[in-house]
Amino acid sequence: MMNWHIEKAKNEQKTVKLNDIYLYSKYNPQRDVEKFMTTEVDTTNKKFILVGLGLGYHLDYLVEHLENIEVQYILLDEQEKEVYLEHNTKKYLQLPNVHAFKSVEAFNEQAQIIIPQSFLRAIGHNHPLFEFIEDIKIRQVSYRRFKEQMIENFSENIKLFTPLLKITTSKKAALVASGPSLNNTISWLQKHQQEFDIYCVGSALKVLLAHQIMPTAVFMTDAQPTMLEQIDMRYNGILYFLSTANYQAVSEHPGEKQILFQKGFTRAEKFAKQYEQPLFETGGSVATTTFSYIEWLGYKELYLFGQDLGFSEMQTHAMGSTSGKEIKKYNQLLDVVANDHTIIRTTPNLLSYKRWFDQAFSKTTMKIFNTSEKGAKLKNTTFFDTTLKS
Repeated sequence: MMNWHIEKAKNEQKTVKLNDIYLYSKYNPQRDVEKFMTTEVDTTNKKFILVGLGLGYHLDYLVEHLENIEVQYILLDEQEKEVYLEHNTKKYLQLPNVHAFKSVEAFNEQAQIIIPQSFLRAIGHNHPLFEFIEDIKIRQVSYRRFKEQMIENFSENIKLFTPLLKITTSKKAALVASGPSLNNTISWLQKHQQEFDIYCVGSALKVLLAHQIMPTAVFMTDAQPTMLEQIDMRYNGILYFLSTANYQAVSEHPGEKQILFQKGFTRAEKFAKQYEQPLFETGGSVATTTFSYIEWLGYKELYLFGQDLGFSEMQTHAMGSTSGKEIKKYNQLLDVVANDHTIIRTTPNLLSYKRWFDQAFSKTTMKIFNTSEKGAKLKNTTFFDTTLKS
């Protein structure tokens, strides 16, 4: 059971600690919530999901500032509703448009989810809903950070629109990411490259080209101008780019370009519907997007290269990739089991992608082989040891 502790803030309003973490300000709780909600709430939305009731300040804001809305609330534990009812006298839970959240399976993607960061910190990693909520929060933070750039990219990228064709072959598919294990498996892939259709994330392109591997296609999804670093004039094959990918980098690519539309971005969904184009799950990363495309093509076998989602040392990416960096914030690292059954380190973002892959791999009909010995163990995959293969 979680520990709830009610206190008085400096302005005499009630505030609360959950597991020794303040859910609201110690000075002016309601003003703190109003400031957060003013920037957080999309007033064009009519459906909202509140993560946690607390003392009800976030629910109060929604009911008192918006009209004709539906609100669902997620209780953090069994005691929370009692805490709310004891300390909030407004009785908004009795309104016909306010309901308890039923289940993750009944999650409404059209609703805006309100996740105060303090609530997420307070429940901790062991809470049964932590992973579900954290994944959503990570995507929200990323979208908010790059929203304007994404809209600008979309406006430029749709000028390059051509209908997506579904081309299949009898080869096996390879998804090449830029995790550190790629340094150990790239020579094997170079020797066997004719057996595969090779789909490469943009950050791994220079590594492949340095080993005389010409990929079947390259994928780019990021909205940032740093994507220009991924463009290499030695590669003039097809570039698949997300509708919100950095348009300057896309324009610099010397070869064929093909736009992909993603679920969860309203402009992309509307455009795709108008022109009868498929929508792809992105999962938050270029590798997860690439997997969605590979699965759409209908391959029977998929081999993962450099899909580590963790690291045994402090280098997060393969040498020569455009995403390589050294970890410095050790206190933010988490543990995860690797394919060789050892424990490696990972970051919250990488762990979020792992959870996406685990879910997607559990549903796919493809046989999936992972070549990363020191990479995170993914569900429904078989380790493929390139050192033992001819």
